[in-house]
Amino acid sequence: MNSKLRKHNIMQEKKIYFFENSPFQLKVHSIKKSSVHWHDNTVEIVLPLKGSVKVTSGFERLNVEEGDFAFVNHKYIHTISSSSDAIVASIYINLNYFEDQFPYIKYMFFRSNTFADEGFEIESTNFEENIRREYKIRFRNVLINLVSDYINANFTPELTIKRYEQQLIYALVYEFDWLQFIKKNDGFVSSVQLDRYHRILRYIDKNYDQKITLEDIVAEEFITKNYFSHFWKKVNSYSFQARINYERAIKSELFLFSDMNISDISDRCGFSDVKYYYRSFKRWYGCKPLEYRAKYYEYIEKGLDFKEIDFKDVKGVFYNYVNNYFMISCHYDNQQDILSSVENYLKIRHTYALAKYMDTNEPINIAINPFSSNNFHIDEEDIF
Repeated sequence: MNSKLRKHNIMQEKKIYFFENSPFQLKVHSIKKSSVHWHDNTVEIVLPLKGSVKVTSGFERLNVEEGDFAFVNHKYIHTISSSSDAIVASIYINLNYFEDQFPYIKYMFFRSNTFADEGFEIESTNFEENIRREYKIRFRNVLINLVSDYINANFTPELTIKRYEQQLIYALVYEFDWLQFIKKNDGFVSSVQLDRYHRILRYIDKNYDQKITLEDIVAEEFITKNYFSHFWKKVNSYSFQARINYERAIKSELFLFSDMNISDISDRCGFSDVKYYYRSFKRWYGCKPLEYRAKYYEYIEKGLDFKEIDFKDVKGVFYNYVNNYFMISCHYDNQQDILSSVENYLKIRHTYALAKYMDTNEPINIAINPFSSNNFHIDEEDIF
């Protein structure tokens, strides 16, 4: 092992600086191999504009094709790599901005797929795939418009920015929180149960280095053990203790690249015995902690290759992406006023954009009901 490399901290927090009171930030990179890094209080959305990438986040290895997107949750160590020079837009969501509205947002886990690795399914499900597909198409349309604003330096009206904001955050919380995304048709989880689940995760997060018992949880939640047992089976496919040890194994990543030995890391993360640490780590990562660390050292030793690209230099790539993936005829539910008013705005805007940039004489049409209450609002007795 390269002694200089060992002394160098190969894993680092990558701070994302948001404009004052801003809910999001965006950067575009050319990537073959990114650095090993993580973000605090920030969810990253990886949107390949050209080519496909592999996102390694925690124990998950996700192949993200052009036209798809993936979430990197905050505090998760991750890398992004590609066999060619992929062009990737990274949209960063400021969790601090939304914490007043959603107090448990930092304890939610967002996902856009049901797989952790090739062929390894997180949870069996009969939730209809076309419903997930609608989630993803609608969300991708919003991402496309957000990227478009950055690339074209558009300053949209505050109302439109607020609608972007609401579209993104409501989709994150209600459609891509993993409990919602992988749910079964009969797997309804109420908002009260969701809040309870995320409160429990917050308690584990704050106390993972201590002994956590079932008695601690039921006392915190003012519920019985019997109630907790039924509740936990409804929202999880594995035991409460396994969930605690999962959090501890994830947290241990941060210490694997320090000078701490395995025994100290095990103790620091709340395992009562190092053998339980080995067992939990291997369950999720498929290897021992030191083997996992060695893989990252090997990754770094082969060199990094990524750079930030100026927005003006990716306009051609972006409009080609728009032509291929913006779904004008995206279905929406007329009852979901949060979504449909923005959806209509996006359709009008990109009908114009496609007509402007596509070399075609074919008509491009959309259908919108101008009398829908979702398409106007009243402000100081004026109708917009």
